[in-house]
Amino acid sequence: FLFALLLCYVNWQIERAKPEHKDRFWNSPGGVALAWIGLMMLAITGCFAML
Repeated sequence: FLFALLLCYVNWQIERAKPEHKDRFWNSPGGVALAWIGLMMLAITGCFAML
């Protein structure tokens, strides 16, 4: 599970590094919402991993 999470994170970093992707992603409200949902899920899974 953690490996898949890491793979997604690396892929997201690569996508984010492309300027055309970054502009389209952050300018769309859906992209920002998805980013926040992803961050919240990461935080929740991180908390459960600590337990």
